[in-house]
Amino acid sequence: MPFGDADIHIFPSEPAALNVTGALGLGSANTLVNYDDLSCGPLAPLTDPEPWGALRGGFWRAAGSEDADTAAQLFEELVQQRTRLRRAGAIRLWIGAALGEQLLCAWLGAALERIGTDRSLLTLVDLDSAPYPARPVRSVGVLNHKDVRYVADRWSALDDDRCAAYAAMWRAVSHETPELLGAFCAAESPCPPHLRKILANYMLHYPDVETGLCHWDRELLDSCRKNAPHTLHIMADVLGGGIDRPYYSVPGPGYLFHRLKRLGDPRLPYPLFKLSGDRTDMRALETWLSDAGLAVLEGEENAVALNGIDEIIGGVRLSLPGGPLWLFDGETLVAADLPVAG
Repeated sequence: MPFGDADIHIFPSEPAALNVTGALGLGSANTLVNYDDLSCGPLAPLTDPEPWGALRGGFWRAAGSEDADTAAQLFEELVQQRTRLRRAGAIRLWIGAALGEQLLCAWLGAALERIGTDRSLLTLVDLDSAPYPARPVRSVGVLNHKDVRYVADRWSALDDDRCAAYAAMWRAVSHETPELLGAFCAAESPCPPHLRKILANYMLHYPDVETGLCHWDRELLDSCRKNAPHTLHIMADVLGGGIDRPYYSVPGPGYLFHRLKRLGDPRLPYPLFKLSGDRTDMRALETWLSDAGLAVLEGEENAVALNGIDEIIGGVRLSLPGGPLWLFDGETLVAADLPVAG
C-alpha cells in the first residue's frame, strides 16, 4: 500500500479507525479520529477550538453522551499538529457516503484552511471501487478486512471543483439561515449530484410541514406503536430501518435516545411519549405512545403547534416567536407560519 511515513490518516469514528488499522496494521502515531457526528445538533463557522468545543461538547453533554468531553477534540488536535500537517505527504480521509462522514470532509476542509494548511493535501479513499457496492458504501467501518485492503491503494485528490463543493456544503449547514442549504440541494445547483443527494438528507432534521416532527422523531413514534413498551426494541427498529428509508443519514443511538426523551419530557404541554423507569438506560426505560403522540402520528395534530419548538439545526435556530419557522415540505425548506393546534 502506497502510504508514506509522513502521511496522516483521519477516520470518521473509532469503529472505522479500528477496522482499518486492524486490517492494515497502521500505527496510532499517524492517525487521528473524529468522535463527533456533525449531522446532529448545532454548527457554526470555525474560529478557534475553544468555542467550537464549547458548542459541540455542550450539545452532546445536554444529550447525555458519555463522550461529550472528547466530541470536539479533533479540531484541537489539528491545531496542535498543524506543523506536522503542513509537512504531511498526504492527509488521507477514510470516509464513505454517510451524511455525517461527508460533513466531516466539509468541516475538515474549513478546519485546515483555518489553521493555514493547504487543503490540496487532502485525499479521499475511493470506496466506490469496493468489490460489492450495489450502492455507495456508507463507511469503511462496514467493510471486512479483505475489502479494506482492496480499497487501501485507491485514492482521489480533492481538485478545485470538489474543494469548492465541500466548502459550499460547510457554508450551507453552518449558516444562520437555511437558504444556502436549499440552494446546494436544488436541481439547478452546480454542486455534484451525489453530494446534493447526500446533503438533502440533512433537511430531515427539520420539522415536517404537516406533522411538526422531524423525520427521526416520526420514526421513533412509528416504532413505539409497534414495539412499546420496550425502548431497546424501539431504538433497534429505527437503527435497523428498512430499504425505503434514508440509508445514509441515520443518526447514532445516543442522539436517537436523546430525541426520544425530549419527546417524552413531562415538562412539555403535551408529551408525545409516556416514559417510565431509568431515563439514563434505554434497556431499563419503558416507552408508550401518549394520546398526543398518537394524534400527531394520525395527522390530527401538529407537534410544533402542541409543544412549540426551540432547537438548533446546524447554524439555524428554530424558536418561537423568533420566526420565521423553517419547515420541510418533502422537497425543500420553506418559511412557514406557526400551525394552529387542533
